[in-house]
Amino acid sequence: MCTYATAIENRGIEKGIEKGIEKGIEKGLIEGKRKMVEDMLRLGREPIAIADFCHLPLDYILEIQEDLLAGEKK
Repeated sequence: MCTYATAIENRGIEKGIEKGIEKGIEKGLIEGKRKMVEDMLRLGREPIAIADFCHLPLDYILEIQEDLLAGEKK
């Protein structure tokens, strides 16, 4: 038989799992967007064109471009 405390605990566990899944999905989307921008930059696309196409801020694209250039210099 399920007690009230157990029911509350189970509800908390379910909420925790849901939040964990949401954070994982969010992280995956962010990483996926970054990878797409990196690939487009490596193909020689202009940062402004990438920003327009991907609906992302130009500053974000330029930051990724700087990271790529810094990585190539190492």
